[in-house]
Amino acid sequence: MFDEKLFEKIFSKYSEQLYKYCYLKLSNKELSEEVVNDVFKILYIKWNTIDTETDVRPYLYRIADNCIKTAMRREKKYYDNNQSIDQAYEEGGLNRAVSYDEYFYISIEEYYERIQSHLTDEYRQLFVYRFIEKMTIERISETTGIPYSSVRLRLRKLKKRIRMEIRKINN
Repeated sequence: MFDEKLFEKIFSKYSEQLYKYCYLKLSNKELSEEVVNDVFKILYIKWNTIDTETDVRPYLYRIADNCIKTAMRREKKYYDNNQSIDQAYEEGGLNRAVSYDEYFYISIEEYYERIQSHLTDEYRQLFVYRFIEKMTIERISETTGIPYSSVRLRLRKLKKRIRMEIRKINN
């Protein structure tokens, strides 16, 4: 049975914390407010299916994470600035590591060209193999004749350079 006083208590206790959490993830005030509202709408709808006697905080944050993902998909923007190049590569290529400005858009090909223009020939070739041709480290090692461990080390250095170039491009 719905308990209005308990709901208000939960709302007053967690709404500000959830807003800050959402704002950290989304970097957008209006969207963060929408997500917090959605979280509490879902809590209201699912009230009878959850155990309100226990701590509802983890449940609220799980709902918030799902609402954030939905909002990001809906807005077609990627706001996770803390994502590493490795994670971005695994989730669909370097394009996801690049942030987009609302008013200015540079195609991923232009990013690739700008990044490559600042690399030595050795790293440029490694960049092409890994990020454009999507070769595995083993395949790169076989193709170039460079030992596997050396390829891994060079890829780490390359990823640091890429991060620096992306920061320069986005600023």
